[in-house]
Amino acid sequence: MHSLAAVLSIYVLSICLPALATATTSPKRGLIFTPNSNWPKDDLVWITGPNNLTWYHNYQSLPSSESNYAALSQNQIEFVPTMWGGNENDTDFLGNVTALMGVDFSEDKDKPKRAGDKRNITHVLTFNKPDQPFDVGGSEMEPRVAATAWINNIIPLRRVGVKVGLPLVNETHTSHNKRDEGDKSWLEMFFANCSGLLDKLEDAEETACGFDFVPVYSFGDFGMLKVRVGMFENAFPGLDIWITEFGIPSETLENTQKFYNQSIPYLDSKESVKRYAWFGAFRSIVSNVGPNPAFLDPYGELTDIGSWYLGGNATGREALPRDDYTGEDDKCTKDKPCGGEENGEGTLRPSGLLALLVAVSFWLV
Repeated sequence: MHSLAAVLSIYVLSICLPALATATTSPKRGLIFTPNSNWPKDDLVWITGPNNLTWYHNYQSLPSSESNYAALSQNQIEFVPTMWGGNENDTDFLGNVTALMGVDFSEDKDKPKRAGDKRNITHVLTFNKPDQPFDVGGSEMEPRVAATAWINNIIPLRRVGVKVGLPLVNETHTSHNKRDEGDKSWLEMFFANCSGLLDKLEDAEETACGFDFVPVYSFGDFGMLKVRVGMFENAFPGLDIWITEFGIPSETLENTQKFYNQSIPYLDSKESVKRYAWFGAFRSIVSNVGPNPAFLDPYGELTDIGSWYLGGNATGREALPRDDYTGEDDKCTKDKPCGGEENGEGTLRPSGLLALLVAVSFWLV
């Protein structure tokens, strides 16, 4: 019996260890949470079982209510609020974030009270592609409106120690040719409006709309990713870079996996990049960037990229459905979750597999 256990253990390790050597983890790695009401079980994939996700954002000011994400502490997975857009008179973002933090400005705006048992929000993301139209995912904000919203919502948070991100824009500065013609980039107009508005405020301590880190997005090949990181590094030297969404849309599986295996080591080793989040936490059949960047196949199982991103190994699951797939049979609801259990059946990740095999070997002994 002892020899049987030894042979089984050696056989298992000979298969698993080479695969495990390809798995990578990183404290930089985060989640773009994109819930889908058709498959609420999928929301649990990112917070159950072994993975290396340390933070998430959801394009909103409050933690996601789906699958009880709001009950997770910042130590379990850090939530980073986003002020996606807004108008001049909107202070909802400030109200929501200060409520999460337990901060009370009612008595003295310069010395707010802060409850010790609330959520420790340390970073916030600001306007999502304000220089881009709505139909491509932008918040389409006029620089003057954005400056007013920033003064009303972001400056008070920075005063209490929250680190704030630069608005997520496509370009940093206007080219010399366009500047000579009188054109200015969205950021240049935003900062000019900020300074002008602050100059008119009698009680303003700030003279400009300051920020602490630089969010960047990239949807293209590996060369584009490197160019965009370098562009923002050069424009804002010394500041941390966050890649808040990236990927390679509508490419073949081979090219998508090639991009993944180029970009992840690059971002992990890049000193200026402190955090990143791949755009793909959804099923391939609902993806708006093509099926291959998705973390989940049509049936809710981890694809190779999904498993790799969570620190596991290739699964061999294909992004495209089988010929007999209808899209209805496996659709989940909150009343009838897939698998009949809250957690579903999930994918057995490498660490769980090894634990099971160790237990089997011990039992055989």
